Amino acid sequence: MNDSIKKLLRIADKNLEVIDVSYETVNKKQRLVINATLSPCPQACKSCGSTGKDSDGKTIIVRNGKKKNYHTF
Repeated sequence: MNDSIKKLLRIADKNLEVIDVSYETVNKKQRLVINATLSPCPQACKSCGSTGKDSDGKTIIVRNGKKKNYHTF
């Protein structure tokens, strides 16, 4: 999906990917629902000085799980 929805909502985050747009009825009101995923690049801990990569250059930081949020504009 292109970035027209992000431009319409004035969202400048490059890590946000819009997956789907749909209409849902919530409390007898029809609402526009935008399903998106935020996937920032993993960064290593600044306190311990880890690089976040092993000797082969592969990322060793593990990201698990998702969280659902509801935002009203």
